[in-house]
Amino acid sequence: MFIDSYCDGINIAMETAINVPRENLEAVMDRIDRFFIDVKTLNSRIYREYTGKDNDQVLQNLQLLVDKCPEKIGIRVPMIKGYNDRADCEQTKRLLTEMGIEDIEIFKYRTGLSDEV
Repeated sequence: MFIDSYCDGINIAMETAINVPRENLEAVMDRIDRFFIDVKTLNSRIYREYTGKDNDQVLQNLQLLVDKCPEKIGIRVPMIKGYNDRADCEQTKRLLTEMGIEDIEIFKYRTGLSDEV
Protein backbone atom coordinates (compact mmCIF):
# COMPACT_ATOMS: atom_id res chain seq x y z
CA MET A 1 0.00 0.00 0.00
CA PHE A 2 1.26 3.50 -0.88
CA ILE A 3 0.88 4.78 2.67
CA ASP A 4 2.98 1.95 4.10
CA SER A 5 5.89 2.21 1.70
CA TYR A 6 6.13 5.91 0.97
CA CYS A 7 4.89 7.71 4.08
CA ASP A 8 6.76 5.99 6.90
CA GLY A 9 7.37 8.60 9.59
CA ILE A 10 5.12 11.21 7.98
CA ASN A 11 1.92 12.38 9.65
CA ILE A 12 -1.06 11.94 7.37
CA ALA A 13 -4.31 13.91 7.46
CA MET A 14 -7.38 13.07 5.44
CA GLU A 15 -10.08 15.54 4.46
CA THR A 16 -13.27 13.63 3.74
CA ALA A 17 -17.05 13.49 4.00
CA ILE A 18 -16.65 9.78 4.96
CA ASN A 19 -19.61 8.75 2.82
CA VAL A 20 -17.63 5.73 1.67
CA PRO A 21 -17.99 2.01 2.23
CA ARG A 22 -16.95 1.05 5.76
CA GLU A 23 -14.23 -1.28 4.48
CA ASN A 24 -12.54 1.66 2.69
CA LEU A 25 -12.37 3.59 5.95
CA GLU A 26 -11.21 0.54 7.91
CA ALA A 27 -8.41 -0.01 5.39
CA VAL A 28 -6.80 3.37 6.14
CA MET A 29 -7.97 4.46 9.58
CA ASP A 30 -4.96 3.06 11.47
CA ARG A 31 -2.60 4.90 9.11
CA ILE A 32 -4.31 8.29 9.29
CA ASP A 33 -3.22 10.67 12.04
CA ARG A 34 -6.07 13.17 11.67
CA PHE A 35 -9.47 13.08 9.97
CA PHE A 36 -10.92 16.43 8.90
CA ILE A 37 -14.53 15.50 8.27
CA ASP A 38 -17.09 17.63 6.46
CA VAL A 39 -20.48 16.90 8.06
CA LYS A 40 -22.99 18.96 6.11
CA THR A 41 -25.80 18.08 8.51
CA LEU A 42 -27.13 15.17 10.53
CA ASN A 43 -30.65 16.04 9.37
CA SER A 44 -31.41 13.22 6.90
CA ARG A 45 -33.79 15.30 4.78
CA ILE A 46 -31.40 18.21 4.36
CA TYR A 47 -28.47 15.87 3.67
CA ARG A 48 -30.42 14.08 0.93
CA GLU A 49 -31.54 17.37 -0.63
CA TYR A 50 -27.98 18.67 -0.75
CA THR A 51 -26.03 15.52 -1.71
CA GLY A 52 -28.65 13.28 -3.30
CA LYS A 53 -27.61 10.47 -0.91
CA ASP A 54 -28.56 9.11 2.49
CA ASN A 55 -26.35 9.95 5.46
CA ASP A 56 -26.65 6.49 7.06
CA GLN A 57 -23.16 5.53 5.92
CA VAL A 58 -21.76 8.80 7.27
CA LEU A 59 -23.31 8.15 10.68
CA GLN A 60 -22.02 4.57 10.77
CA ASN A 61 -18.52 5.67 9.79
CA LEU A 62 -18.55 8.48 12.34
CA GLN A 63 -19.49 5.98 15.03
CA LEU A 64 -16.68 3.68 13.90
CA LEU A 65 -14.15 6.50 14.27
CA VAL A 66 -15.60 7.55 17.64
CA ASP A 67 -15.30 3.95 18.85
CA LYS A 68 -11.77 3.38 17.52
CA CYS A 69 -9.96 6.74 17.47
CA PRO A 70 -11.98 9.74 18.73
CA GLU A 71 -8.81 11.79 19.27
CA LYS A 72 -8.21 11.81 15.50
CA ILE A 73 -11.54 13.45 14.59
CA GLY A 74 -12.04 17.09 13.61
CA ILE A 75 -15.47 18.02 12.26
CA ARG A 76 -16.42 21.01 10.09
CA VAL A 77 -20.13 21.79 9.74
CA PRO A 78 -20.86 24.23 6.90
CA MET A 79 -23.84 26.57 6.86
CA ILE A 80 -24.96 26.23 3.25
CA LYS A 81 -27.31 28.89 1.91
CA GLY A 82 -30.58 27.38 0.80
CA TYR A 83 -30.02 24.09 2.63
CA ASN A 84 -29.36 24.65 6.32
CA ASP A 85 -29.12 27.47 8.84
CA ARG A 86 -27.47 28.27 12.16
CA ALA A 87 -30.13 26.31 14.10
CA ASP A 88 -29.57 23.17 12.03
CA CYS A 89 -25.80 23.50 12.40
CA GLU A 90 -26.12 23.90 16.16
CA GLN A 91 -28.37 20.82 16.28
CA THR A 92 -25.80 18.86 14.27
CA LYS A 93 -23.05 20.04 16.62
CA ARG A 94 -25.10 18.97 19.65
CA LEU A 95 -25.68 15.50 18.18
CA LEU A 96 -22.00 15.12 17.29
CA THR A 97 -21.05 16.13 20.83
CA GLU A 98 -23.45 13.52 22.19
CA MET A 99 -21.67 10.93 20.02
CA GLY A 100 -18.44 11.83 21.80
CA ILE A 101 -16.85 14.19 19.27
CA GLU A 102 -15.23 17.28 20.77
CA ASP A 103 -13.48 19.13 17.92
CA ILE A 104 -16.37 20.68 15.96
CA GLU A 105 -16.33 23.91 13.95
CA ILE A 106 -19.34 25.60 12.34
CA PHE A 107 -18.53 27.89 9.42
CA LYS A 108 -20.25 29.72 6.57
CA TYR A 109 -19.85 27.93 3.27
CA ARG A 110 -18.87 30.52 0.67
CA THR A 111 -19.82 30.02 -2.95
CA GLY A 112 -18.72 33.40 -4.16
CA LEU A 113 -22.32 34.23 -5.05
CA SER A 114 -23.39 35.38 -1.60
CA ASP A 115 -22.01 35.04 1.89
CA GLU A 116 -25.41 35.33 3.56
CA VAL A 117 -27.03 32.25 5.12
